[in-house]
Amino acid sequence: MKQILLNIPDNKYAAFLEAIKNLDFIRIYNENDVVVTEEEKQLIRERIRNSKPEYGQNWDQIKDSFNLG
Repeated sequence: MKQILLNIPDNKYAAFLEAIKNLDFIRIYNENDVVVTEEEKQLIRERIRNSKPEYGQNWDQIKDSFNLG
């Protein structure tokens, strides 16, 4: 399965949804559909606090090493 993220201008959004709503293989998620609980937020904050910078990598140094094809 593939996922596509689209940026649709506000004034075209309703027309776009109308055009694709009858396609049975498309599921539409609204950003408001995603709910992150306070417990999950706290867990992430704790992981960030406890992270060690030496375990991280500099994105500018490693980004070209990914094989995306």
